[in-house]
Amino acid sequence: MLLNAGFRVELIWEGTGRPSTDDVISEQLVVPSTSFAERLIKLAGLTSRGLRTGARNWHIHDFYMLPSALAARLRGIRTIYDVHEYYPEYYSSKLPAPLRPLAHRAISGFQVISARVIGGANLVAEPMTPAFQKAGAPTAITPNYPYNTRASTAGGTERTGAIHIGTLSHTYGMDQLISIGEHLVDMEASFSLDLVKKFPNADTERTFRERLARSQASSVINLIDPVRPSEIPGLLDTYAVGVSTILDAGQNDIAVPTKLYEYVLAGVTVVGTQRMAQRQFLQTWGQSFLFADDDTLGMAQAIMDAHDDALKARALAAAQAADGHLQWEQRPAASLTRLAEAVFNTGGKANV
Repeated sequence: MLLNAGFRVELIWEGTGRPSTDDVISEQLVVPSTSFAERLIKLAGLTSRGLRTGARNWHIHDFYMLPSALAARLRGIRTIYDVHEYYPEYYSSKLPAPLRPLAHRAISGFQVISARVIGGANLVAEPMTPAFQKAGAPTAITPNYPYNTRASTAGGTERTGAIHIGTLSHTYGMDQLISIGEHLVDMEASFSLDLVKKFPNADTERTFRERLARSQASSVINLIDPVRPSEIPGLLDTYAVGVSTILDAGQNDIAVPTKLYEYVLAGVTVVGTQRMAQRQFLQTWGQSFLFADDDTLGMAQAIMDAHDDALKARALAAAQAADGHLQWEQRPAASLTRLAEAVFNTGGKANV
């Protein structure tokens, strides 16, 4: 999108491998952090990297980077703040309960005022808009739709198995996934439950692996390597079911998980928990079976049932109905382009 608007783009992000040295898109890779505390420690260094590029415009990707954007504004740099999470809910939920209301108000106020000062914000959901508009911050609505993806019918009704492509953590239902796997073993499932290895930290991964090793679910659950975002549609083409076991914590009840867009457009049946935003989204798009958090037996049975050819065909039909509506190019790209043209100087360089 920024390229089409005439900007040269330099990405500074956490990653491994060899950075790109493309003439219009280049990268600076930072060693991936293992904790939020480590990200904060690295913040001063990231800010220095951004300033050294000489870019006149920035695009930042998390709440904790707002102080960097405010410092950059003193040097004439304008920034678009990517609000891709409900940050007041997300961060305040990590504090002791008595502190959460005050933290929520402080985070909410700080981010909307900061967005006005630094330039503007692109928001992952429409309900976020009023607070930013009240503060006078320019906004764009940019849901986490997949980019350049089309609804898929590859594999047809021959698809089999279930997959979970989101974060594996306590609040995203990793214990429920093990329980589902145990029930699938009891039901003598002829397919696997594959989980993409996407842990927030080493401790969570170690805990999960230890619990899985002690469970009979280890015979049906496979941990598979992560793939690039552009490769997710091809990965999902072989599965009948996508699983989303998010629990009631932080922003989970009001935020639509990104993986739901991927699941629906891939034509898989979604089996998961009854979070409000998840339920509302799936009532409009896709085919789903949702249950109470502790009803892992019901989830396992739904995964079994979703292998019926008629249900597979219905999920594929739902993907075709969603095609053209849940893709980045259809709405978010145009909205963000207009915001960039309004906030950034014409031409030049943008850090994303």
